[in-house]
Amino acid sequence: MNVRITDKASFEALQPLNVVAYVRSEGWKLIGFWEGKKATVWDREGERLVIPENTHFADYALRMAEVLDLLGRVEGRSQLVIYRDLTTSSSDVIRVRVASPVTSDGTLGLDEGVALFESTKEMILSAARAAVSPRAYYRSRLPGPADEYLKKVRMGQTERGSYVATVVCPVSPELQTRLVEGIEEPFDRKVTHTLSHALQHAADAARSAALMQAMSPFQDAVPHGVSSNLCSALATMGEIMPESQVEIGFSWARTRQQPADALRNLILPADALPTMREAARLLKEVAWEDEIEVTGPVVRLDSSNPDLGGNVIVQALLEEGGSRKVQLRLNADDYREAVQAHEFVGDIRCRGRIKKEGRYFTISEVHGFKFERPWE
Repeated sequence: MNVRITDKASFEALQPLNVVAYVRSEGWKLIGFWEGKKATVWDREGERLVIPENTHFADYALRMAEVLDLLGRVEGRSQLVIYRDLTTSSSDVIRVRVASPVTSDGTLGLDEGVALFESTKEMILSAARAAVSPRAYYRSRLPGPADEYLKKVRMGQTERGSYVATVVCPVSPELQTRLVEGIEEPFDRKVTHTLSHALQHAADAARSAALMQAMSPFQDAVPHGVSSNLCSALATMGEIMPESQVEIGFSWARTRQQPADALRNLILPADALPTMREAARLLKEVAWEDEIEVTGPVVRLDSSNPDLGGNVIVQALLEEGGSRKVQLRLNADDYREAVQAHEFVGDIRCRGRIKKEGRYFTISEVHGFKFERPWE
């Protein structure tokens, strides 16, 4: 169906640089300017396109309507589809599709819709965390760069095709330079790139784990961004409806070069989802044995004989971000350091293995314990 757009406000909402990014990526060449620099003129195989530079021009909506009309004729696509691409040309767009007989009419139950959006958010969260530091499981709040990134991410319009949720991830434009080689991609693109890698490795791990009846494929995939959080999000998506499969598609921002290994589409069949759910559980269990760094003030001391050591409670700032009370089991020397830290209301620092025991997270095998004396 070749839908045409006639709404003036829709044309006024188009941004010139987004349109320029789109046409350049489609093979149009800049050949000059119109009336000074009021508009740019583009050519593709003899077709001429004039893109206004200022949204405040009185005829801006009319000129953008002409742009969309010409693009529709040249590309042989619906104006509605092209318009969608124009509005997101500076963003990586992730589409999550739940394909099920129940969603064939393009609708989803209210509870199921909430679950889809929450699991989609958790999938993006896991990628943002992995872009900072890959881990088997993330327990607490986001590290700084990931937190800032998520403030920019937006949910797009849902789309038909069973039921499709879209996530729009703005990406910094690429500026070519001859001065510096090997510059790392910006964090916003790094997150999307990490997610595409992690999804591919998670799908491969699910197949291998089912064949081998082993957890090792998932553990091997952790450095590539696979985590308990990601696996849980994917499993939840597939559990929303019976007999459903999950399809995740990527449209890469036209303002940056696509990664050489850019993922376009990934399908997780229904029979892979139970394996994904079990992997989420086991990766979480494995993560409790991870060694972490802990810093924070001592809020409670407990020892029947300080000469033999004792237990302390620390309001800990964990190295992955977040604050919580943790219990440390200390030898005599470290316990004396903890007593001083408690007396002077100072922070301690140490490393150890974290586990959940009763009310508290317990740090065992403590080493490198030190009272961070502010006067030193």
